[in-house]
Amino acid sequence: MKYAVVHRDAFIISLLAGILSAMLISVFLAIVNREMLAGDYILVFLLILTAAIFGSYVAISRIKLKAYELGLKEKSNQILQSMGLVDIYTSIDSAMPEIVQEISTSRTQYYFLQLGRTIFSGGTNIYDLIFRDKNEGVERDIKILHASRGSPYLSKVMALQRGGDFSEWMIELSQVHAKAKVFSGSGVECREHNEGFVWRLFIFDKVLFCQPYYYESGNGRMSPVYKFERQFLGDPNPHSIYRAFRKFFELKWEENIPHLNKLEDFIDPKSPTSVAAVLKYGEYSVWAVPKRYLEANSNAVPFHGVGGKLAPGEAPITGLQREASEEVGVNVKIIGAAKTKYGTTGANLGSIEIDSDRSPFVIHKRIRSRDFSMIDETLLLIGYYAEIPADYDLKPKSEIGALIILSEKMLSRSFVESLTFADVMHAVDGSRIISECDYDHLKNRTLYPSGLAPLYFEELNNQRGAS
Repeated sequence: MKYAVVHRDAFIISLLAGILSAMLISVFLAIVNREMLAGDYILVFLLILTAAIFGSYVAISRIKLKAYELGLKEKSNQILQSMGLVDIYTSIDSAMPEIVQEISTSRTQYYFLQLGRTIFSGGTNIYDLIFRDKNEGVERDIKILHASRGSPYLSKVMALQRGGDFSEWMIELSQVHAKAKVFSGSGVECREHNEGFVWRLFIFDKVLFCQPYYYESGNGRMSPVYKFERQFLGDPNPHSIYRAFRKFFELKWEENIPHLNKLEDFIDPKSPTSVAAVLKYGEYSVWAVPKRYLEANSNAVPFHGVGGKLAPGEAPITGLQREASEEVGVNVKIIGAAKTKYGTTGANLGSIEIDSDRSPFVIHKRIRSRDFSMIDETLLLIGYYAEIPADYDLKPKSEIGALIILSEKMLSRSFVESLTFADVMHAVDGSRIISECDYDHLKNRTLYPSGLAPLYFEELNNQRGAS
């Protein structure tokens, strides 16, 4: 369509230029040769007009097409810049000097690999570089996702299709697993995935290197490597592919969590961690409403589990006991769950086992974007079952303004319709509110579940569906 517009414009300009040229030349000939007949003038005029139009059309078309191509190229460059693409290398070897430089300077290092030959062996052994930094006490956040030995993309059939040696693949994977164990002892985290041959990724603080799998064999030396930056001219770039690839890695990291885990492995000292309990009180559950929520000028008041943020270095069970004592004035009995549900803001990733006799029933990572820095903030919530004696005289303590005592039916109701303070105060099933403040100005305000409450409600529904 754009080429048609170019040719149309060129034709109009050429037509005008031809008419003008023919008129001027005809007038000139009339002055020089006065003996020419009128028919001759017309014939000469038409010949000159045709030649001028054709010549002008060809010249102007070439000029306009060249300008269009230059504009298209400039537009393409702008699109690539907006995506964060800053360089293209012919192979992984040509990109390796810059990758090595990033290893020595970047705090964040995420590697998404298949067999791991690129990182564990070859001309530049990235493993040695990472291990050296860890031994020197350099603080890094290093995660490596590599193919598992049970990957369907590393079968005997796939080895034949890709021109590989299955036995060699298994030997290489065994070496990767052996080095991964050494990594784990040095503070570097390794997990396995079952993804296909799509790309290998090297993700750092501000840049990432992506090499697609364009070839069945010899991909490392034949496929280009694309370099993307997180920023553009020093400012965060919200359209950079960097963010999409980083999110992809983080999702795959969570999806491939080991089956048996230690609870402390989930806790990042640099990120906020909260611990809370579904507090059983006879046949009811107890939920807390902080004073600041009651004092806020909002019609909607959230309630959540009893608990709070862990202090630095504090164990989750110790933190929960401390928070419960501060908020309800009693030592709670923590009940271990047989299975722990694990999930993030975007997905429920199923059940895992925690190596503890008092395991939480849920571990949830809430991921939110803080600003245009493009780096997401993770808030970890660890949820337990706990109970207190049914005859204990409950009262809110410290910063808690009210305790909401709900039956399962009343809790379920809060998820499907508006539940007001008045509804709970006048409930006939024993649900109630314990507070030392005046209820009158609260009775029409809506209570809504937050924090641990929605996760507990989901677990209740799962149990009902299974029974």
